[in-house]
Amino acid sequence: MTASVLTGSTRQRTAYLTINYRNIVPIEKKLQVDAGVDRVDGRKIFVSGRLTDGDTLLTEADALFVRLKPGQP
Repeated sequence: MTASVLTGSTRQRTAYLTINYRNIVPIEKKLQVDAGVDRVDGRKIFVSGRLTDGDTLLTEADALFVRLKPGQP
């Protein structure tokens, strides 16, 4: 879903997704998510993001999504 929002397409698959937890993530609290496309290399879409609570970094993530070729399920 995140890849769809960031790339504007639903025609990709997740190659990898890494999440590094830096601090305990509170529940039932509004948190800030910042994510974006770092670069596109052909069919590869490199994405990174952060989850913060004010100035406190909670998680960092990076992912690689690959656009499907025509006809791929």
